[in-house]
Amino acid sequence: MNTFRFIGTIIQLKDNKGIKHLSNGSRVMKFMVKQNDNNSAFVQINGDTLNNGKISVYLKDKQGRYYLPYDQRFDSEKLKQISFASKLITNLGTTGNKDKEFIYREDFIDYISEQLNLLPLNTIYEVKGEFVITEYKGKFYNNFNVKSIKTVPSITRPELTMSLDLFYNYEGLDERDKANKFILNAYISQYSYKDKRNKYYPIHVEFITNRFDFKNQNDIEIIRHRKANMQPTKEQGFVKAIWEAQYVRGAQMILPPLETLPKDIQFEIKNAGRDITEYMSNIVTEAQEIICLTRPNNTLAKDGAVYTPLNCTENEFKSQIYNYDDTQNETIDNMALKEALENPFN
Repeated sequence: MNTFRFIGTIIQLKDNKGIKHLSNGSRVMKFMVKQNDNNSAFVQINGDTLNNGKISVYLKDKQGRYYLPYDQRFDSEKLKQISFASKLITNLGTTGNKDKEFIYREDFIDYISEQLNLLPLNTIYEVKGEFVITEYKGKFYNNFNVKSIKTVPSITRPELTMSLDLFYNYEGLDERDKANKFILNAYISQYSYKDKRNKYYPIHVEFITNRFDFKNQNDIEIIRHRKANMQPTKEQGFVKAIWEAQYVRGAQMILPPLETLPKDIQFEIKNAGRDITEYMSNIVTEAQEIICLTRPNNTLAKDGAVYTPLNCTENEFKSQIYNYDDTQNETIDNMALKEALENPFN
C-alpha cells in the first residue's frame, strides 16, 4: 500500500477553481497542503457516481462489491457494516473532534468545502490518503487521493511524508551523482483499469547524500548502509521493500561556484560568515517534484532485512510492468489521465 500523510495548512484555489466537474457527472476537489513557504503538495478528493441509484462499497465481512441505496448512506447501522476502505473520514465541524464518516464522495466534497471556509487560515490539518501514479501519452503523474482530513494541535510539526512499497532489482540504483544523491529506479504496484488487474508502474525516488559529511566515518557508514538497502544482489532478483519518504515540490535555488561571484562578495562569504544564498535568493530553477527516501521499514522480514525477494524470474516481473497504449482508447483510466494532464498543479 502506498500512502501519504501531509501535515500543514490548507490553501484553497480561488474563484471556485478548486472543484472541477467531469464529463461522467462526478467532481474532483483539489487543494494544496502547505508545509512551509518552500514546500507544498497538491491533493485531490475524487467524487463518484451512482450505480442505478446506489453507492458502490465494500463490506467488512463479505467479498466483492455491495450496492447501498443512496438514501441509506447516513444510516449508522449500515455504516458499521461497511469496510474502512470504502470510507472517507474527517473531524472538521464535529463536537470534541469526533470522527464523521462518509461513503459517498460527493457528500464528502460538499462537506469539506464548506468546513474549510469556516476555519481560520492558520489551522493545521493532517491529510492522509493513497498515493497513485497515472499515465498519459507516456508521461507519468503523481496523484495524492485523500481519504481523511482532520485538524490537529497547532504545535504539530508540519511535514509531507509518504510510505512506499517499492519493487526493484540490482540494476535499479543510479549512483552517477553519488556525491549529491542516489537515484533508485523502482516500481510500485497498483490497479490498472485498462488492464483490469494490478500492474507495476515506474517511479524514480532519491536518497540525498550531500547532507552528509564525507569526512565523518559515521556518515560514510550510513551512506554505505543505505546503498546496500537499495541494491540487492543479482542473484536475489527483484525484491520488495517498504520505505519511508518525504515529498518535496518547489523551485530549487541555483548556487553558482563561489569564484564566479564579485570579489567583494567572495570576501564577505569567506571572512564575514555571510551566506551565499543571501546573494542568490532570486535565482531559482523551475518547480519540480522529488520523492526523497529517508529510511527503510524493516517490518517485512523477521531477521530485520530491508527487502524480501519476490522469487520470480526477471521475465515474469517485467511481463507485469504497465505499458501505455499510444492509441489512448477512451478507457476509465485514460479519462482520469486526461484530467491529470489538465490538472493545473502538474
